[in-house]
Amino acid sequence: DGTWSHWSKWTSCSHTCGHGSEMRHRTCEFDPSFDYGNDCTGSANETRHCFFGECPADGSWGDWTTWTTCSKTCNGGVQSRNRDCVFPEGNIRGSDCVGDGEVARICNTHLCS
Repeated sequence: DGTWSHWSKWTSCSHTCGHGSEMRHRTCEFDPSFDYGNDCTGSANETRHCFFGECPADGSWGDWTTWTTCSKTCNGGVQSRNRDCVFPEGNIRGSDCVGDGEVARICNTHLCS
């Protein structure tokens, strides 16, 4: 009959953060002097859970605020709006949001009378 080899070493976790799995295997070996016999009982593979802490969560932009009131009523003023970079609660902080958190534009460009 077949006999199991020793278990291999566990593989590395399938993820470097969060939940993943590790695997190991073994081989059913037969005595070469016999040309018959039963297979090994049980499984040749084994899997176990692994966890390396929460994965970092990158920020994502929230909604833009409304435009501010123009700084001038004529001859060109400026107004702006902004948005916040929001990170999910309970996670390790990942990368900041890419792009501008504030933008401005010229307004009321007509000449004062």
